[in-house]
Amino acid sequence: MEYELTRSKRKTLCIAVSKEGKLIVRAPLRLPVRAIEAFLAEKSDWIREKMALHRQISDEKIKFQLAEGSLLPFLGKEYPIRIGRDALLIEEEILLPGNDLYKEAEAFYRQEARRLLPEKAAFWGEKMGLTPQSISVTGAKTRWGSCSAKGNLNFSWRLMRAPQEAVDYVVVHELAHLQELNHSKAFWNIVKAVMPDWEYRRELLIAVQRRLETEGWNH
Repeated sequence: MEYELTRSKRKTLCIAVSKEGKLIVRAPLRLPVRAIEAFLAEKSDWIREKMALHRQISDEKIKFQLAEGSLLPFLGKEYPIRIGRDALLIEEEILLPGNDLYKEAEAFYRQEARRLLPEKAAFWGEKMGLTPQSISVTGAKTRWGSCSAKGNLNFSWRLMRAPQEAVDYVVVHELAHLQELNHSKAFWNIVKAVMPDWEYRRELLIAVQRRLETEGWNH
């Protein structure tokens, strides 16, 4: 099994599969190679599963082409793209100018995020008794949202591709950080108090992230 080995002063052995399908191994300086390879053999099923998943995502990415008629997800519904003058949702279609559909779709998602997320933060914040200092929309690829120590909330525009239930979960999650800037039991109690089904809602984001990868939105 081929792998890329990096040694450092770390105390534990760590493995990961990159988006390109490479097996990355990070090991302590003096850990014997035989110990590394024994661990890889033990984790061989997991490694093969991850490599197969990355190959599948790569194949799907090659096949996908964004064009007029392609479906864009927006808050849990699918809307076909139609070429028009402005980036907006009208009736059951999303109109985009057609010069660069990826950039135009991103602009649409950003505009909707700036419109909707403050409303959602106000709604859930009232229930939780929490108010952020500010709300910003970012281009974050790996984090749906974040909360600063100063009480500023940030949300990725990519969140607009998720179902409403998942969007609300991320908003509640970040609002809870205004009170507990960690993931302690106290933090999860705050989330659970207003959203008992938060785990189900969080699971919905897995499929959204997968689709972002296969359709090339994370580049």
